[in-house]
Amino acid sequence: MFHKSSYFGSILNKVTPSQSLVDKAPVISRSDRQMIAVIGAQLGDEGKGRIIDNKLNNLSSEHDEFYVIRSQGGSNAGHTVQIGDRRIGLHQIPSAVFHQEAKLILDFGMVIHPEDLLVEIDLVEQMGTSLADRIFLSQDAMLCTDVERAKEVLNRVINGKAKGGTGRGMSPTTAMRYEKLGLVIQDLVSENWREILTKHYQRFDKLFTVYGEELSETEVPDFKRTKATGKSHDRKVGRLEDYLDRLENVRENLTSKKIVVDTFALDRAIYMETTPVLFEMAQAVGLSPAFGTRPDTTSTETSSIGITLGTRVFPVSEISERIGVMKATYMSSVGARVMPTNLEDDWAEWVREFAHEYGTTTGRPRDICAIDLPFLDYNVHVGGINQLAMTHLDVSRKNDKIRVCIGYKRDGEEVYYKPDLDYLKGLEPIYVELQGWDSDECSSAKDFESLPNEAKKYVNFIESAIGVPVTMLTTGPDRHSLIER
Repeated sequence: MFHKSSYFGSILNKVTPSQSLVDKAPVISRSDRQMIAVIGAQLGDEGKGRIIDNKLNNLSSEHDEFYVIRSQGGSNAGHTVQIGDRRIGLHQIPSAVFHQEAKLILDFGMVIHPEDLLVEIDLVEQMGTSLADRIFLSQDAMLCTDVERAKEVLNRVINGKAKGGTGRGMSPTTAMRYEKLGLVIQDLVSENWREILTKHYQRFDKLFTVYGEELSETEVPDFKRTKATGKSHDRKVGRLEDYLDRLENVRENLTSKKIVVDTFALDRAIYMETTPVLFEMAQAVGLSPAFGTRPDTTSTETSSIGITLGTRVFPVSEISERIGVMKATYMSSVGARVMPTNLEDDWAEWVREFAHEYGTTTGRPRDICAIDLPFLDYNVHVGGINQLAMTHLDVSRKNDKIRVCIGYKRDGEEVYYKPDLDYLKGLEPIYVELQGWDSDECSSAKDFESLPNEAKKYVNFIESAIGVPVTMLTTGPDRHSLIER
């Protein structure tokens, strides 16, 4: 960890196309308990779904039953799942939903907007997939309603600008847990729910009045109409009676499905079994509220520590495969953050078009950044990652050089990485350049040895520099364009 450019540079001088840490990686016996975590190693949008899909297919072929746990995130974490020729966008339900062998747990560490969750469940069941006895929602998960989403709107009024939030009420909901004022799912399904939610609404209503705003008139995302029409829709929070009536319908639907359980007890029972578990993490370590690029971070813990925090049962040390997913030849970033390796040149424009680096919802172009080894090294260390999966290895041109940042300078002096955007401003990246390779030649490779020599050397350089093996590579957009080492 905390290496300077001379360390990474010395590794580049020694690395060869045939050198790999994979040979030294511990062998994972299929007869042992399988616990796998898939974690974003950069700033999100790394292609975690491809890696999760591969792991799910392996588990489905080997086991009659396994568990998939979401320990953090919420409706701000979108992922697209394809079944046959149909695609469905999900947020709170794990992407394993179409694997009938998978039992799905939405755990303690998640922020749950129950109305949105029910919309997702209905969409999945309309596609012919039953979730009966397969999905379990923690009674202790954080409850997010329209008033928390309205508070995110108020925050923009207070601050005079947006703070990078999604408008889904994540940060206000999480903040209220620490303020000891937040609600959980159990509050909604309890007998005195109306009294609890009335006080909750009134607390927010008073706060809005202080700032001269009206809670009832504040518009928040309407996920149901958006999904039904394919266009973004908002709705007003409404007066207290409207708010409670809407939640009463949600409560009745939620309780009729009988999915709210004590996941602490469930997780303890699973922990004592030998059934495989896959932890599907949202966002990335670079967005962690503890370790990420302050202040542009998310609200729930995205590193492997988030598994223990979000389940209260599973220790990180017992998760044998902690896979950090990274884009191979570049990083992408959204939001207000500007990373030191941000690129604005012909190569960045080509990457954006070739890899379709535009926001899924907004269509806004994503920032394209060079691979940053000090940043990645830090994320792997604090994220508890013990192997890497590289996606987008085909994003390369034969006649181009691929820049890799191996350190930073400020005023001529070399400095370390620190996850603070104010600190990172004005840093001068120290780059090395590696020869690119032909995208089509890369995509046609069926195994690691068949890859272009330049690609093999590049992969071996990254894993040697970071100190963990690269065990998976994607070489094209097709789901089968994947190499396991």
